[in-house]
Amino acid sequence: MRRLVSGLALACAVSVAWAGPASACGTCGCSVNLSEVGALGSGTNLYQRTSRFLLQQDVAYRSVNGSFNDGGALRGIPVDSSVQALQATFGLAYYATPELLFGIQAPVVGNAYSGAAPSSFGTVELREATSQAAGLGDLALQVAYRAIAGDGPIPALGLWLGVLAPSGRATGVDAEVTGAGVWNGQAGFTATGASGDLSYEASLGYQRPFGTPSGVATNFFIGDAVVAQGTLGYQLDPVWKAGVTLSGYRGLAPLSGGSSITMSNLKVIPALTYAFSPDHALRLGVGFTPGYVAYNALSDLSCYVTFFQYID
Repeated sequence: MRRLVSGLALACAVSVAWAGPASACGTCGCSVNLSEVGALGSGTNLYQRTSRFLLQQDVAYRSVNGSFNDGGALRGIPVDSSVQALQATFGLAYYATPELLFGIQAPVVGNAYSGAAPSSFGTVELREATSQAAGLGDLALQVAYRAIAGDGPIPALGLWLGVLAPSGRATGVDAEVTGAGVWNGQAGFTATGASGDLSYEASLGYQRPFGTPSGVATNFFIGDAVVAQGTLGYQLDPVWKAGVTLSGYRGLAPLSGGSSITMSNLKVIPALTYAFSPDHALRLGVGFTPGYVAYNALSDLSCYVTFFQYID
């Protein structure tokens, strides 16, 4: 349950398959925790819709099924307990020029914990009572630039910059926590290309917090982090596209006394996208945590529903 980078990246959200003729992937990225935010840097070779807006509405449900310790071993959450989250994310991107894209993502997170709750550094703690709450998560503001245009399988290369604002709550009862509590800066690059019905994209980014949380770090804080994402898509027919995304991160967060703790995770998200028209598309996806390189992180099962719409 870590901060995407997308932290978002970042995220988020997200882990996708491109939307056929709609090519609706401009605001997707890596996910690392229950508050998923996407990296605007994904899909920078798709900037062909100058002076148009892309509206992305995403709903994600996640159920935590375990916690990886510092040795990479997965431990299940306590018996008869549940740690769940429902997130709705509003994303808006503006294609200023064929090379330049601006975007914002605003997540609203609803948490429902019973018998347990997520804590800092990928842990799950026992609780006697239930805890339910909802609130705004950390806002993501991003800009992406296509530096080199691609040609078929030869990748287009892009750069992106972003900031995560601490608009989410970092204190309170367990379920009330929806953010990291500090500002985070982000930067990265992407490579995207296509050959026939096959398409791909890869993203590598870095997130740095501007400060440390006051008091105990929330489950959204991962300190300095490197994030990566890779997506492979295949056009099944003119309206259906299948894809699979792997997204992960490796973070280093400070502890009291001057020491630090390493956190890492990996998520796999297969998805199907249906294009109603060149301007409207719907994506359905599921996500799971296979482990392998996971340390001090949560494991969860997820499902996603995302609607894309271009607006003049």
